[in-house]
Amino acid sequence: MGGFSGARGSQARRAIALGAAIFAFTGCGHFHERVDGWALSRKAGLIERDAASERTKSPLPFLTATELEARTRPNRAVQVTISPLVQHRLPNATGLTQELVTFESAWPLRYAESDRATAYVYRQGQLGERPVILWMPGQSTDDFIFQGLVPYLNALVARRLDIVFFVPPYHLDRTPRGFASGDAFLATDFPDHIAAFGQALSDARTLIAWLRDQGARRIGAIGSSLGGSLLARLSTWDEGFDFLTLIAPVVRWELLVFQPEMAPVREELDRGGLDVRQVLKAYRAMDPTADRARVPTRHVAIFYGEHDRVAPKLAIFELASRWGIARRRLRGYDSGHALFFLVPALARDVLATLDRDLSRLGWDVDVQGATRPPPTFPLCP
Repeated sequence: MGGFSGARGSQARRAIALGAAIFAFTGCGHFHERVDGWALSRKAGLIERDAASERTKSPLPFLTATELEARTRPNRAVQVTISPLVQHRLPNATGLTQELVTFESAWPLRYAESDRATAYVYRQGQLGERPVILWMPGQSTDDFIFQGLVPYLNALVARRLDIVFFVPPYHLDRTPRGFASGDAFLATDFPDHIAAFGQALSDARTLIAWLRDQGARRIGAIGSSLGGSLLARLSTWDEGFDFLTLIAPVVRWELLVFQPEMAPVREELDRGGLDVRQVLKAYRAMDPTADRARVPTRHVAIFYGEHDRVAPKLAIFELASRWGIARRRLRGYDSGHALFFLVPALARDVLATLDRDLSRLGWDVDVQGATRPPPTFPLCP
């Protein structure tokens, strides 16, 4: 379901089997740290694949938050194409209109397959008649992981909410040939990797502006891992969301560069002629901690893992402190990042928090008729 849970179902299952063996000998904390380490090693391998190429000598597309904000402003004049959704439909959804929304991205990447911004729309009437939930998934979301999201999406539809599912660059429909979904986000040269964040933010801002032009005035947002990171950054720039639910958001991407598993990447950057300090600057431009979200903090909720090495809790705590988010709006779990969505209580807690926020906002939703996601496999007792 995002984050670093793997690009293919078979890899995820192997990771779970490996993790179960680790847990048997080390306990829950070490178990999750080891699984996160395995995931980081895999990601380092993807980055390392091109890190030493001549392409890394090109300049990074942005170095400051000011540059990033200016280059990603929404394009309200963009031509949007709407067609029936064929893949990634919600099954057994009677009366639900399912559409594919696309438009040309204002920020092209190395692989042209990603240059058409894409979103899936699941609506029960005209856009704007019901509250809209913008869902921003995590890095490495593929078809297998999307199926794990279906119970969540069904639960939102059952609450009489419309859903707009944002497809990140280099994922799902935007995956280049020869890559697994999400891999090209990391397996190109570093300037293109950094530019992928810019394309994601640019496309999301234009999509949100288009939704508002369609009459959507009540918009909440849910994001995990990469998606949570993007939402946090977006929420500091444009008209605020009504509520924000962040699930293991990666607040400080630069911390990943200094993980032990990333040592080969640092070495290749040096050999390839790209100063790691420039990379850190670009990552910091995506850190929303120093700015304030345009969302009432009483409607911002963050779920995090106690043993998360990708989205460490200390960075999340600092964000919450700077933004003024109450401690009761933070909920931690005995988990890491790679397997965070397998925590058995997570789905229940996310939906319970959502219901409280919807009630406080006065949104007309059908909580009584809402469905519940099926129980997940408990990785730790």
